[in-house]
Amino acid sequence: MMSTTDQVTQAVQQFAAAFSDQGLARELAGGFSCTEVEAIFAVLHTAGAAEAAQMWVEIHAEHDEPGDQHSATETEPEPYPEPMVDPMDLLQCDSCQ
Repeated sequence: MMSTTDQVTQAVQQFAAAFSDQGLARELAGGFSCTEVEAIFAVLHTAGAAEAAQMWVEIHAEHDEPGDQHSATETEPEPYPEPMVDPMDLLQCDSCQ
């Protein structure tokens, strides 16, 4: 009988072998949340499949919305709105002008 540690190691290796497939990642990664993809990344990376782990994040990022954790697109922050009136004009003092 295998020890629990050996069983876990075997299961992680089996998971890594199955989830290292690019076709599977392309089919599923966009449907997973960022948290779920991070979990897949952790298991694959721990199993020694670092390239497959990174592949899942990159494919998932193609489907993320701007602002999501893995978003492949960078968005410009909203510019700070310019004041309608110069605050110094509101003070109405000669030394402020």
